[in-house]
Amino acid sequence: RASQLLGDIFNDLEMKEPYRSFGFLALQILIDAEKKAHRENPSLIKLAHSHHHHHREGDDGVHQEDAFLHEAQDMLIDVTGAAMGLRLLNAKVEACLIAPVSLGDGHVVFSHGNIAVPAPATANIVKDHGLACVMGPVNTELCTPTGAAILAALKAKLVNNHYSGLISIGTSRGSKSLPIPPLKLFTNNC
Repeated sequence: RASQLLGDIFNDLEMKEPYRSFGFLALQILIDAEKKAHRENPSLIKLAHSHHHHHREGDDGVHQEDAFLHEAQDMLIDVTGAAMGLRLLNAKVEACLIAPVSLGDGHVVFSHGNIAVPAPATANIVKDHGLACVMGPVNTELCTPTGAAILAALKAKLVNNHYSGLISIGTSRGSKSLPIPPLKLFTNNC
C-alpha cells in the first residue's frame, strides 16, 4: 500500500524521472530494512503488536509492507519532499558526504516502544548500503530509517573534495533543539 500511495502522490505532483525512481528506491530500501529488522528482532513484533491497529497478512504469512511502516505518513512526506527538492533544484540523484553521518545515541520512543539508537532498520540500511557513519554526538536519534534510506537511494559516499564547483549552501535544524551545528547541504557542479 505504501508503494501505491507514493505512486498516487507522484502522479498528482507529475513527478518525472529520475526523481520518481529515486523515491521508489528509497521506499523499497526502507521496506526491506524494516522487514529485516522485524525478522531479526522478534521483540519489535511484540512491541508493534501491543498497540491497537490491524495488519493484513500476505498469502505467504508475511506481513505486507504496511505492517513495517508504522510511521508511514511521515515517511511518505519525507521521501516525497526529498524527491521534490531534488526535482526543483534540477539536481542529480546522488549525494556526497563531507563527513560521516551522525546517528546520535541513547534511546528513542516510537510505535515499537523504547529502542536503542540507531533503530534496527537504520542499522540495517547503514550496514547493507555502506553508509559512512559515527555514533553521537548527542543522546537522541539524528538519523532515522527514512533518512538513511534516502541517503542510500542517493548512493551517498564519503568524499574529500567537497567544495569543488560549489553553487549554494543550505542549513536545516529540523524540529529538535540541539547543542550541535545544524545540518549543512551543499549543491555543486561535480
